[in-house]
Amino acid sequence: MGKMGWWFAAFFGPIGLLFAGLGIAFFISDREYETDGIKTTGAVVRVITDSDDGTTTYRPVVTFVDQTGQRHQFTSNAASSWWDYSRGDPIDVVYLPDKPEKARIDGFLGRLFLPLMFFVLGSFFALAGAVFLWITIRRRMTIARLKLRGVRIEAEFVECFMDTSMHVNGEHPYRVLARGKHPHTKRKSKMISDPMWRDLTDTLQGKTVPVFVGKEKPKPHFVDLSEWISKKEWA
Repeated sequence: MGKMGWWFAAFFGPIGLLFAGLGIAFFISDREYETDGIKTTGAVVRVITDSDDGTTTYRPVVTFVDQTGQRHQFTSNAASSWWDYSRGDPIDVVYLPDKPEKARIDGFLGRLFLPLMFFVLGSFFALAGAVFLWITIRRRMTIARLKLRGVRIEAEFVECFMDTSMHVNGEHPYRVLARGKHPHTKRKSKMISDPMWRDLTDTLQGKTVPVFVGKEKPKPHFVDLSEWISKKEWA
């Protein structure tokens, strides 16, 4: 994985850190409600229903009276298919004395759902970005080591196939499949190139391609196609 790995790392990493940061910010905000908030009981005045892809979620609209006797109304930020409220149902509310209009439902879904959702999603994306980055760096180091300390052999070109397991913007990269005999094991092995954005079938038909292999095993290996494609054409 070459440029695609860098691209995935650059995409998932920042988004993951952003989402995780929002989750932490939401959690810190919730701590303010925990320490300074006033708890009371409100009532559901209506329920907003949203349907998407066959899934129905509900967001209660709640009214409550603060400590000064003033009535307020708010809509829950969190929507869930678990809620089963009806008009007039009592519901626990927590609010800040100086910001009663930003009250929240006092419960897991009302207070911790958004922080956990953003933090979990952010952590997942950040981890995915780190994995892509590590795979890319490790592959670069392997290629450099093979070129420096490995053995170069000439492998017979078999085919150039489209790798449907990978895609960017709906397009699949190509890989070259070659077969060569390792000088140490004396056995022929399949050797597959890194992904690229060019079909080399006509170019390599009936030819051999250089492959760098480890001194004792055919794997790991690097199919060197620099004679036929440029650095920009590696995927």
